[in-house]
Amino acid sequence: MSNENCDAHIFFSVKKELENFFGAHYDTATNFIVQAVGRTHWRCCKDPVDTNKVSPNVKNIEEYGVHIDEVLEPGDAIFIPKEVLHEPRNLTPRISVSFPMRSRDKWLKTRNPRQDRKWLDVKFT
Repeated sequence: MSNENCDAHIFFSVKKELENFFGAHYDTATNFIVQAVGRTHWRCCKDPVDTNKVSPNVKNIEEYGVHIDEVLEPGDAIFIPKEVLHEPRNLTPRISVSFPMRSRDKWLKTRNPRQDRKWLDVKFT
């Protein structure tokens, strides 16, 4: 629909010890994340941060104003614009699918280049 690049990233955790694996961070792509299995507590800020002033990983998301504080159940989804701080915390083992979309900025004349990928050949028996 947008004629832009979009991937599908599958995240899974099988241990509760990985509950805060990513920590609070922002991404350079807009993400649409669908919870498939398990429960995840999401905290997200409202506005993009100035990436020249804020590290990609932050220790205290509260300093930036948490706007969303929700638990996603299987079938739920969350939309996170690029450069918006967010923090997922696994409450149970989980599987989710993230659809990162790299939209071009208005001032660019060309689309973002495709990223190289390493493909896995997974055989289920």
